[in-house]
Amino acid sequence: NMQKINAAYNIGGSKMAIDTVSSLVNVPIDYYLTINMGALQKVVDAVGGIDVTVPFSWTDKNTGGQTFTKGPAHLNGDMALAFARMRDEDPQGDYGRQQRQQQVIKAILKKAVSVSTLANFKPLLKTLSTNIATNLSFDDMTALLQNYRGAAKSIKTDHLQGKNAWVYPGPS
Repeated sequence: NMQKINAAYNIGGSKMAIDTVSSLVNVPIDYYLTINMGALQKVVDAVGGIDVTVPFSWTDKNTGGQTFTKGPAHLNGDMALAFARMRDEDPQGDYGRQQRQQQVIKAILKKAVSVSTLANFKPLLKTLSTNIATNLSFDDMTALLQNYRGAAKSIKTDHLQGKNAWVYPGPS
């Protein structure tokens, strides 16, 4: 039963996604945080919006007709969600969408570790409690924000490059 890697979450939730990715890259994953897309809007709005670099200009028919212009942009929650979700207009397809999603996550982290946002951390988590799943305790999350604030400035990302293919097993 061959599937795309992102199917692991749909099939077996966070545990299967963690096990699949951990096995693929041979790196143990001890902690996770899953946030639904609706909560992404709330998070971005709660931190006062985020700053991103729009890689090219587009208007997205599938997410409400939002228009994005190439260059620096300050996005509210609604625009950040549309920015992160778009894929049909992206010449890089899913890879371009992943890059934009990483940009959004980094921008949220940058804002979340700021002094002004730290003061609102507990109310923010309470607001999001029905939209996130994690195995981190509240104390763990607070400790991460307090002790690793500097790490948010040097996040590095990478990706695995795949190839498009249809795998057809043939008749049984």
